[in-house]
Amino acid sequence: MVFVNNVRTACDIMIDATLAAYYSMDLTFAIIRVGCPINMTDSLDAQASGQTNYTNGHINQAFEFNFAISYFQTGYGFTFLGEKNQAYSFSLWINLIALTGTVLHVSSSNTGLDWCLPVIGFSSSGSIIAQTLNSNLTVITAQGPILSLNTWTHFVVTWGSTNGLKLYINGTLVTTVSVTSFSANNGTILPKYVTLANPLSGVSCSKQGLIGTPGQFYGRIDEFYIFAKELNTSDVCVLCSYK
Repeated sequence: MVFVNNVRTACDIMIDATLAAYYSMDLTFAIIRVGCPINMTDSLDAQASGQTNYTNGHINQAFEFNFAISYFQTGYGFTFLGEKNQAYSFSLWINLIALTGTVLHVSSSNTGLDWCLPVIGFSSSGSIIAQTLNSNLTVITAQGPILSLNTWTHFVVTWGSTNGLKLYINGTLVTTVSVTSFSANNGTILPKYVTLANPLSGVSCSKQGLIGTPGQFYGRIDEFYIFAKELNTSDVCVLCSYK
């Protein structure tokens, strides 16, 4: 297990205050986190565990997940992800070895359980999907295409009460689903951990939605961003074009 400590806080740099965290996935592992407006619960930034290796990334290096029980997890919970109807966005580059598993999982426990939701994964047909949970505790799914293997693909998921759930691939909006609410808690604000490549015990999470085979993701992940806002098309284009 590799523990990664904070490199610098966002108080030291000029950056949009809605950027909750950025993980470069490089050997030097640059981490930027917004510690001022976004409340954190722990000083440990992230950990990679299991057979998780560095490999060539979209930019510099990336994490490769090609063994069972390999994952990357934020070392703290994000309070804003525990707030009802709080907008959010995730941005990352992925390079697939197989069209199966859970790419991004959100939970109130670092075990992957309690309040839990697989946000990005694959359907039973192999198409990539993004999911959110509405106020009726129904999983709402935005379905994308079947992605090419062994190719870097930029992926952004956004949610906001006005525009709903959006899925962008390589800078292009491919799916929008109307959903005006986000149920992040049961009356108590619980900070949420974000786990990449494996939902851990969350494989048994009751809210799987259309995830075909919850579990280990096989492939590479690079340039991971978490935002406390709904990104717009211009934001997505900037992230997609950055090299």
